[in-house]
Amino acid sequence: MPQVTEQSDVAAEEPFFRQPAAGPKDDSRGSLHHHNPKPQYFRYKLFGILSVLSVSALILLGLSTSSRTLWSGSDHRHDHSTQHGSEAEVEKPVKRLKVQRQQNSTDDFDLLAERMAAGWPRGSTVKAYDSQAVASDVTSCSTVGNDILNLNGSAADAVIASALCMGVVHPYSSGLGGGVFIMYYDRASRSVFTVDGRETAPLAATEEMFNKVDNNSLPLSPLFGWHSLCVPGELAGMWALHQRFGRLPWAELFGPALKLAREGVTITPFFGTVLAFNKKYLLNVRADENMRELLIDKETGSTLVEGDVIRMPVLADTLETIANDPFGVREFYNGSIGERIVKDVQEGGGILQMEDLQNYQVLVEAPIATTLRRNLTLYGLGPPSGNVLLHYMINILEGYNYDQPWSEMSDDEKVLFYHRLLETMKFGFAQRTKLADPAFIPTAKELAEKMLNPITAEEARQKINDTQAFDDPAYYGGESIAEVNTGGTAHVSVMDNEGNAVSYSTSLNNIFGSYRVSKSTGIMLNNHMDDFTTTDQPNIFGVPPSKANKIAPGKRPQSSMTPALIVDGRGYARVVAGGSGGTRIVTGILNILTRILYFKEDLKSALNAPRLHHQLFPAEVEYEKRFNEAHVDSLRKKGHKMVRSGAPQKYPYSAVEVVYANTTDGKLYAVSDGRKGGLPDGL
Repeated sequence: MPQVTEQSDVAAEEPFFRQPAAGPKDDSRGSLHHHNPKPQYFRYKLFGILSVLSVSALILLGLSTSSRTLWSGSDHRHDHSTQHGSEAEVEKPVKRLKVQRQQNSTDDFDLLAERMAAGWPRGSTVKAYDSQAVASDVTSCSTVGNDILNLNGSAADAVIASALCMGVVHPYSSGLGGGVFIMYYDRASRSVFTVDGRETAPLAATEEMFNKVDNNSLPLSPLFGWHSLCVPGELAGMWALHQRFGRLPWAELFGPALKLAREGVTITPFFGTVLAFNKKYLLNVRADENMRELLIDKETGSTLVEGDVIRMPVLADTLETIANDPFGVREFYNGSIGERIVKDVQEGGGILQMEDLQNYQVLVEAPIATTLRRNLTLYGLGPPSGNVLLHYMINILEGYNYDQPWSEMSDDEKVLFYHRLLETMKFGFAQRTKLADPAFIPTAKELAEKMLNPITAEEARQKINDTQAFDDPAYYGGESIAEVNTGGTAHVSVMDNEGNAVSYSTSLNNIFGSYRVSKSTGIMLNNHMDDFTTTDQPNIFGVPPSKANKIAPGKRPQSSMTPALIVDGRGYARVVAGGSGGTRIVTGILNILTRILYFKEDLKSALNAPRLHHQLFPAEVEYEKRFNEAHVDSLRKKGHKMVRSGAPQKYPYSAVEVVYANTTDGKLYAVSDGRKGGLPDGL
């Protein structure tokens, strides 16, 4: 465990944003020491140290589930909804296999954009809980996490079970074929830990590999196909987290996902819309026969629709094998599952080798930290995550000393804030192309340290002109040009009744990842090779070419995943947040944090408010449809090129999941972003 240093006690801070109902102050929460881990770096080789640790863990925990059911499926919710939060709205785990088919009329990007921008289908629903909360992209998976907590599981157990569930219910955005970044706050030691389960480039990967053609003389693509996948890291990240902070047996965490994969999952409204939007890709050469077998209706010849049921027996067998693996991940990284994945990839012409899986390393490191006002500290992971950008941008905005209710601001004041927010985003994204895996690019670590320095933020802030935006990327420090868009990521935020907290971001990269499914394991595989600079063209998220982010064997590609955690001066986790949406993850979280930190907005208002996004390349602002048109016109007058989210080739949303601990009334407030249709759960 990382060493810690002790900070002096501080007085209790005032709540930094309002909640719908403030109860009596929780006097049981006294002044506590807050410790931060000293910078310390660990590399865990999966079948060295971890294998030894796992034996010890098994002796202590055992794999028997005789004392507990794998998943009771019972409903333990005791919440106080603040909007449309009735029990009837909460999705239940799949219990029926025959459903009424619905006509699929959603085959249009603009409709998807309109639904996301409107917080489809219901807007974001905030729920208040007394002791524990789980917020994920999928309602039923939030419930899975809460059920695990009710079985005396830890926050780590809950987040793992929720993530496994999401990989089955929404397989287009996450799963064992992808990677993960995890932030964990341990209340007992007042320490923050990070787990880097980011994918790595295969050992046979080269900078020029996508200049070649496949067996059919077609150009290799980092966007899809067997060459587009990196070595998966999510399972290794789960295992590392469980080894350190898990309480329930490993096998028990797989019960809900295994049951859903075996018996079938009903396609949610959001999943149905995603299928419709991606129909042309699923029906053409981009998807392989295994993907089409899973997602195409044989009767209609079109994609499945909302209400249809998907059964995944092969994936269920894989999950069962992993659950019963006495070493947790050995079968995946050094056994039969890994061998089958490699065989499937190589039969498709890919370059993944068994050696890639055997050599995969999950990293456990100390976090980066930024001190905010009100004795708050923002924590994140270092490169190649997106946290450095978030911290840099928050540092820039901190200097403006905003501290007034949003409702009391004039239109001119709001427009000025939006302008400063957009300029801040541009300064942040100007540095993104220089960040990379610090194990391969030492200057990336130096740049990250510089970006975390308040002096650097002050220098950027001094360059922000309150009356004018600039077209030249060089003004902001940018070095390239680009454009393109889309995304497939998922997030879970958890707080348990012991004060522990987890922020868990996982991704296949693009929606449906590589459009490849390992037929012998049922695992959908990522396309994170596109997160590297592979050509002189931008990647799928519009991120421009970067010399620092070029392909190298074993290298981690730069990422937009940004799991965030805010801890107060007394050692209480106050905010757990993260999201999905590619490059819009960072800006989505920034939009929300600024509203609750600076303008005293409650969670529902902050999540439902229309968002702005600017990533410098291209030189334009994306704004959601519900954005005030008078404000849009005012921003245009300042020189911003305004483009509505969902316009042709513009990805329509970011979705952010948040749990907030209010030390005034002692409640936990949780929200799953309505842009993906989920709901939180808790007790």
